Amino acid sequence: MIKYFEAFAGIGAFRSAFEKTGGFECVGWCEIDRFAQKAYRTLYDTKGESDQVKYKGFYVKITPDTDLHRKGKDGNDIRCNGFTIEVFADESEKLEIDVFSAAVDFELLKDSLEEAEQFAKDYIDCEEKEYCRMIEAEC
Repeated sequence: MIKYFEAFAGIGAFRSAFEKTGGFECVGWCEIDRFAQKAYRTLYDTKGESDQVKYKGFYVKITPDTDLHRKGKDGNDIRCNGFTIEVFADESEKLEIDVFSAAVDFELLKDSLEEAEQFAKDYIDCEEKEYCRMIEAEC
């Protein structure tokens, strides 16, 4: 059995091909488009598969968001595209450590999952000690 991770999954065309061929096992997947994510979860049994990124022992889930709010230079409210980023202590997602967002044209230069992932890593680098204290307090 060959294990694979389906990056940029879309609605799962490669997965469909691998399932028809046989001998492959999907261990995880990621997709930026929330409509494609919904279709993927509808088409395939994704329980037990990861759509998380592991970084420095933390589990990070990055979800596209089209309704982030920021203040413009003039003080007016602006609706932005971007990502909601959730940080968990383990892959079960039972202990949520932090939730924050990254908006395009504010924290991010472009609407890119790769840029959001780098932003999340930078943020975790800054907050790592506090996150560790929070985990220890839960034990």
